[in-house]
Amino acid sequence: MKNIVPLFIIAVFAFGLSGQRAHGQEVISTIDAGNLAISIAGGGTVVSLDMGSVYRIVVVNGATQFNIYINARTGDVVRVSTIPFSGIVDPSLVPVTGVFGAEDPAAGMPSVSMYTFFVNAVSGEFRFPLIGLVNIAMDDHSGLHLGLLNQNMGALSGLQAGAVNVIGGNLSGVQFGIVNTTMRSAYGVQFGAINTAGGAISGGQAGVVNIAANDLNGGQAGFLNFARGSMSGLQFGLINYAGTNAAGVQLGFINFAHSVEDGLPIGFISIVRHGGYRAFELGFSEFFPRILGLRLGVERFYTTLSVASDSDTHGRHYSQNIAAGFGLGTIIPIAGPVFFNVELNHFSGITARTTDQAALGGRGRHSHHRNRREYRIPVQTMSLTPHLGLNVGRVSLVAGPSLTWRWNSGEDNAEPNFGVMRHDADNGSTVVIGARAGLRFRF
Repeated sequence: MKNIVPLFIIAVFAFGLSGQRAHGQEVISTIDAGNLAISIAGGGTVVSLDMGSVYRIVVVNGATQFNIYINARTGDVVRVSTIPFSGIVDPSLVPVTGVFGAEDPAAGMPSVSMYTFFVNAVSGEFRFPLIGLVNIAMDDHSGLHLGLLNQNMGALSGLQAGAVNVIGGNLSGVQFGIVNTTMRSAYGVQFGAINTAGGAISGGQAGVVNIAANDLNGGQAGFLNFARGSMSGLQFGLINYAGTNAAGVQLGFINFAHSVEDGLPIGFISIVRHGGYRAFELGFSEFFPRILGLRLGVERFYTTLSVASDSDTHGRHYSQNIAAGFGLGTIIPIAGPVFFNVELNHFSGITARTTDQAALGGRGRHSHHRNRREYRIPVQTMSLTPHLGLNVGRVSLVAGPSLTWRWNSGEDNAEPNFGVMRHDADNGSTVVIGARAGLRFRF
């Protein structure tokens, strides 16, 4: 009965009781006279052991898989290691022979089964670099993995460099390749086309697609940056996403965050679900009597997307101006519902000009054309506007002077509808001091 004692001790060590549980069922194992008896929830089986081998028993407790190595000859527990539970458990003992190679029962530890420059498969005790086409470390490993495919079943402290790099535990170091995956947290840097961390990241990711399944404390740079938890640091890319609070800077074309407390989204479109600034505006200015705008971001920094229109008649010429605008703005609270608002807006206009040919006495080969329409881009404006604003519920009223620089690419200058002062700097370039006002609806 000597062989029964060590297995009972390891069960008590791992779980505090003699039974082990897999998928909620109790697993009781004993070794006696070279046989392994496994009892699962009242049922049982007996597995014959090779007395010259080291066996591995797999036990699952919650999200952790315990690998328990047992010397069948002596009944001694050789080693215990843990990896994330993959979702599949086999309660039977697995002979290590054939996985690691020949065993040394006297030493009580599995030796390296294979090390070539093509396929390398080693245990956690192997401390030399793995260099080959395929590198596999069965448990935790420290050092270098250099190959086409690198897989570490446990945690890695060091460097993985290859086309595909996979770590079953935590990363403490660097992954460099096309596809980099860390099943748990990453304390280091991932460089590749697709970088994924199953836990939190303390470090950085640089690639086309960067994914952190938990919090990000560091930086992400790529086409798509995704942090499921909070973000503290920098996200730089075309699309940036923070699942909870963004306490850093998002710099991209489209930014999304659940909330922003100490952070700042900077982009063409920034959407903050809770605590963000979102508003529609109906307004007018000295050049455009009709302006419809959308403001997105946070009050400290937001962007504006606008469309504007104007019409004008000079004799037999009728012009319809339509302009698209983009701008930046910030809101500074003053007292209660009163706030100070500064915006910088650029508008680029397209003009449809219609001419009455008959009224101008058109003859000859064009005399049958009564009207002629031309399309031009005659006017560009850049306006700096300091507003004073008043909040009334979800409605805001803003008004203030504007300083506008207008330049033209056509033959004629687009004239402002009103203005306090005007200075023509040269042909097609004018500075106008006017005014702007609007009614905003926050949502």
